[in-house]
Amino acid sequence: MKTNTSGSPSPRNHTVAIVDAYSSGIDIAPAFQNAGCSCVHIQSRNNLPEKLLHSYRPDDFVEQLTYSNTPGFWHHLEELSITAVVTGCETGTILTDLLAMKLKLPGNDFSSSQTRRNKLAMQAQLKHAGLKHIPSKCVSSITEIEQYGPELLEYSGRVVLKPVESSGTDGVFVCADMDQLRHAFATLFGVDNQLNLRNSEALLQPFIVGDEYVVDTVSMCGHHRLCAIWKMGKGQHNGGSAVCEYTELISLPDAQLAELQDYVFKCLDALGIHYGAGHSELFLTARGWVLIETGARIHGAGFPILSGDALAQTQIDALVQCYLDPDLFMAALSQSYQPLKALKIKELIAYQSGNLEAVRAISDIRARETFLACQLPEKGTRIFITRDVFTSPGWVALCHDDPEKVENDYQWLSQLEQRGMFDFVS
Repeated sequence: MKTNTSGSPSPRNHTVAIVDAYSSGIDIAPAFQNAGCSCVHIQSRNNLPEKLLHSYRPDDFVEQLTYSNTPGFWHHLEELSITAVVTGCETGTILTDLLAMKLKLPGNDFSSSQTRRNKLAMQAQLKHAGLKHIPSKCVSSITEIEQYGPELLEYSGRVVLKPVESSGTDGVFVCADMDQLRHAFATLFGVDNQLNLRNSEALLQPFIVGDEYVVDTVSMCGHHRLCAIWKMGKGQHNGGSAVCEYTELISLPDAQLAELQDYVFKCLDALGIHYGAGHSELFLTARGWVLIETGARIHGAGFPILSGDALAQTQIDALVQCYLDPDLFMAALSQSYQPLKALKIKELIAYQSGNLEAVRAISDIRARETFLACQLPEKGTRIFITRDVFTSPGWVALCHDDPEKVENDYQWLSQLEQRGMFDFVS
């Protein structure tokens, strides 16, 4: 597919609309501003979760709008002369597609937006494209649980039940028998998830055995660029079946990298991600790579910014480039992926709950040779026992030229955590 770059305005004349610049999207506007652009924020709906809204940075934008399908809203957007529409976080995916279509700007096809948001539609699309996928059933009643559960349990020994539209590990249950599955469905069905969306149906899948990875990409006119590969370390803690212990930036042997890239790029094509960021979660199984899900957005938790010390160019760098300098983006497609340094992020796990008095050994943590950055809770913060990504109290990023030093400091942090990292108000 050939890219037409003629007539592109200079960055100084760009006005970029970012939809739901919360959570994973908070670092996008500063990157466009640094390139000389003005940024407008568009909130996709009124009932977004407070946790998302609290992450918003109003000073990054010249104007803030809330979407409404009214003549006045569309007329005002035309007056702003917006030149690009970018997804901030998961909740903005569908509106980004709609705005790009209405404003006749580069973007993904609005008619297929659900395949990039709904996890059932996503797996169905992979199957339709002849790609490895996870067999999935949509369930909206206990009758369907009774119908599909025994067969899937017999097939894989364990099953996964989760919302069709959520984020992170929100509402994800791993069940080993029908009693656990019935309980999970009763807990999940009919309640609002972390995105304030009602769980009116759920996704039932066999449990997949394999190592978990994340691949970050940026696409332009159907040309895909691999920006980062992360390995996820997960374990059982506090009753949680898949609590994240670390996220590590990695490289792969050439043959395995080529296989991964080929599969992920075909998945992006199948899901209609032709423009913008992609955040794909995968398992490496005995049968090869298989996609769990892809978000049409950048990686969250500030990890693209953290990777700036370990990569020649981050996912956010590539995202800005695809909108502002298409020729340079295309030229970079031929560059091979290879981290410059070791980077490992320790996801913190709390084994007690309470109001935080202090983080132990904080000066020792910052003094480690590989210390890069951290996100630690402040005094008075309510700490919850960690059972999923939403109850992790923070992270510590370690980065160095020497991978062995990074691993040694990671093990030191893990031991500190197990001894007790937090003091609580008595």
